[in-house]
Amino acid sequence: AGLCLGVFAFELTFTVVRRLAGSHGLATGDRRHSYDLLGRSRGNRDRSTLVLWTLAAVSAGAGYAADQVSLAAAGTMIAVAFVIGTAAGGRLWQAATTAGDGRPEVGSPVDRRSGGLTISPSVEVPQPWERP
Repeated sequence: AGLCLGVFAFELTFTVVRRLAGSHGLATGDRRHSYDLLGRSRGNRDRSTLVLWTLAAVSAGAGYAADQVSLAAAGTMIAVAFVIGTAAGGRLWQAATTAGDGRPEVGSPVDRRSGGLTISPSVEVPQPWERP
C-alpha cells in the first residue's frame, strides 16, 4: 500500500524535511514544493502535472504488482523505489536550495497582489475600488 502512495509520501517527506532544515514553519506557504520546482525546470506547469500523474500511475501499478509477488520481491521493489525517490529528492533539494526563499517577489509573475501579472512600476493600474 505504501508504494501506491509513493508520490504523496515523497511530497510530504520532502516538504517537512526541507522546512525543518531551513528553520521555516511547517504551515508556512512557499513555492518550493516538488510540483513548483518541476514546473520551473520543465518549463511549464502542464509538463510537471504530466510528470507527477505519470509517477502516481507508476506508483499505483507498483503497489498492485507488490501485492501479487512474494514478500521478498515486494521488499526489493520498495527498496528500489526508495533509492529512486532519494535520488530525485537530491536533485529537487538542489533546486529548492537555490530558489531563494520560495516566496514570490512583488511584481513577479506569481505575485497575486498584481493579479498574477508582471507590471512595471511606471504603469499605473487602477484598483477595483477606485472609480475612474
